[in-house]
Amino acid sequence: MWCVPHPTKSESVLLLLDTDGLGDVEKGVSKNDALIFSLAVLLSSTFVYNSVGTIDQDSLEKLQFVTKLSDLIKLKSSPSNEEDEDESAEYKRTFPSFVWCIWDFSLKLEQDGRPVTEDEYLQNSLKLKKGVGRNISDFNLPRECIRHFFHSHKCFTFQQPVHGSQLHNLEKLPENQLDKQFVQQMQQFTSYVYQNSQLKTLAGGHVVTGRMLGALTVTYVEAIRSGSALAEIENTEAVQDTLSSYEAGMNLLANKFPTETQEELLNHHSECEKKALKVFMSKSFKDDKREYQAKLMKFLHQKSEEFSKHNEEKSIIICRNLIKQLSANLDKKLKHGDFCKAGGHKLFTEEKQKLIDEYNTTPGKGIKSPSLSLNSLLCTQILKARNMENVNNGAHCIICVTGD
Repeated sequence: MWCVPHPTKSESVLLLLDTDGLGDVEKGVSKNDALIFSLAVLLSSTFVYNSVGTIDQDSLEKLQFVTKLSDLIKLKSSPSNEEDEDESAEYKRTFPSFVWCIWDFSLKLEQDGRPVTEDEYLQNSLKLKKGVGRNISDFNLPRECIRHFFHSHKCFTFQQPVHGSQLHNLEKLPENQLDKQFVQQMQQFTSYVYQNSQLKTLAGGHVVTGRMLGALTVTYVEAIRSGSALAEIENTEAVQDTLSSYEAGMNLLANKFPTETQEELLNHHSECEKKALKVFMSKSFKDDKREYQAKLMKFLHQKSEEFSKHNEEKSIIICRNLIKQLSANLDKKLKHGDFCKAGGHKLFTEEKQKLIDEYNTTPGKGIKSPSLSLNSLLCTQILKARNMENVNNGAHCIICVTGD
């Protein structure tokens, strides 16, 4: 690993990771290649694959490990009902760009007698054969996977940097002793990497920092070893992101609480829940037993209950404030004994009905409006006044309030 300030992008760091080559006979176990290949893909934003000579079937077969990526790196928790191209797009959003560097390249870049670029040479090498059969399938499989997983494909060719015995001392040679065309090819390669390599980001657009890269490396290595740690972390984050999505959607309605009907709240909840589940399905990882999905549904139910309670509380507050506001005049008359006289009951009934009518026609009271009776507040006020002694005749006034 080399870690240096990025030559062209301020406040960014260029991190170079060098892994073992594929097909190293000293390692003995081919599974190691697949695991190293997968780890490199997970950690990088640009994946550089080196080969010697030309792009031929042998060099492509060494990339057989790319065919195992869908098994080792599963993006979704369950098979999608969407088309295969949608799954391909999901991989391309997650995986790095692919750069193929061909060393000691001696072929003339042309096709059917016309010159071609290095990229055209690569794309032509990745073309699929038509037909069926084992040989056709073996030929097409690595090509399909390279096209399937990586969102962009770039090719660079390099001639030998020096010739003859100097190759043995290549690392000690100064740049002015290297072949000029080779130096030019290297400059084109490094310029492309500097200008086109993107910041490493995770799902959701989170840019990877140095500290995060360290944590990710440990996580991915443990996940490759155990097959479960990555799923736990990814699914835990998927649940949190899903809940955040649900809350954000519900808060759009909560800012307008209270709702006039329970149905309005339930319809909005269903819509937010549906969108949230799409977020979870796109980010969850190997939740084959739906353990995390079950936890998510429990959390969503709890959140739904919280929003419902908040909606009711907001409605109750508005209703009580409205009753207090509307009954202020009635309360004042009760305290002054305005109804403690002949015909007082009729006057009180009329005043009360006006209050009730105005209350019922005032909009925006919410779902608790029908259950909050004016009677309770009126009775409380009247009880305060029923034993008030009428200053004029010394009588006691008791008024019975019934109905609404």
